[in-house]
Amino acid sequence: MVEKDDVLISEIYKLKKDIMRLNREIERRDVTIYRLERIIDRGTTLADVLLVERELDNTKKLLEVFKKFVPTEFLSVLVEDPFKATLGNQVKLDLFVLFSDIRGFTSISESLSAEDTIKFLNDYLGEAEGPIINNHGFVDKYIGDAIMALFSNADDAIKAAIDLQRVARAYNKNNSFSLPFKIGIGIHTGELMLGIVGAASRMQSTVIGDPVNIASRLDGLSSIFNAPIIASEDVIKGSNIPNAYSLRNLGYIKLKGKITANKVFEVIDGESEDAYKKKADNKNTFEEALELFVNKQFLASEKLFRTILDRCPDDAAALFYLNKCQHYKIVGPPEGWDGSEQLVDK
Repeated sequence: MVEKDDVLISEIYKLKKDIMRLNREIERRDVTIYRLERIIDRGTTLADVLLVERELDNTKKLLEVFKKFVPTEFLSVLVEDPFKATLGNQVKLDLFVLFSDIRGFTSISESLSAEDTIKFLNDYLGEAEGPIINNHGFVDKYIGDAIMALFSNADDAIKAAIDLQRVARAYNKNNSFSLPFKIGIGIHTGELMLGIVGAASRMQSTVIGDPVNIASRLDGLSSIFNAPIIASEDVIKGSNIPNAYSLRNLGYIKLKGKITANKVFEVIDGESEDAYKKKADNKNTFEEALELFVNKQFLASEKLFRTILDRCPDDAAALFYLNKCQHYKIVGPPEGWDGSEQLVDK
């Protein structure tokens, strides 16, 4: 028994430096877990060793809780040692931003109690995390019913978006609240600033950059066009396998608050089987109508968009351009019009 005690004491003694380092870091944040006078020395008894073991286990559990609030993937990009993360840490990276939210969530929340709203959200968000992690991304933050995730390449972001739509449809069928809902997804890419902001007593990670705003606007556009996933041209160009996806050109859109238009694409693969077939069958007709629209042949364009709507009445993108054709036939396009459309809604 004495020999076993000596082995345990020896093993725990090896952790002394790590424990003291953790203690210093934690004390610096005004969180007391260890009492330094209890850190072992050569006269330590087995009872003391077990006490230190318990305290070390508590610290590990606390660190696991911390990880749930601040993505370790985020911190590992900023600093080599997460314990050294501090205000002002920052780095510039080219990343792909996926932004998704539940359409009409306000109406959903109004039909539920506060407790059920939180349960509904947590159940769905718990399911939604899988497609992101499984495609090598990580959740940067949850914003109410919205998810913002980051990826290092385009294909991971697109595949995650497609999988996320599948998960949402599955949850839609099986959720205990019997509340039907849809999600929208926008994806954009560009240079982002990752950093730590806040005050000395309260810090948080954040991502800053125009790609975040555009991804959010594309998510909003997905609702206007009733499209499951909308990706910018930059995302599609960044893909190594663009032909692996069924894409529909939705034209050049000036998003709310933007002067420059973005060429955007619908990733039809994110649709349900029935909707996918309808949009895929009409894809060539839609893009032909869009080309006529850009070339100011509004009468011919209107005819094709009307044909699409006869086949697929809920094609909101076709309806959007049909209305534009009818308007421009009467009053003409704005002076200097370049074929792009300005949106006033998010």
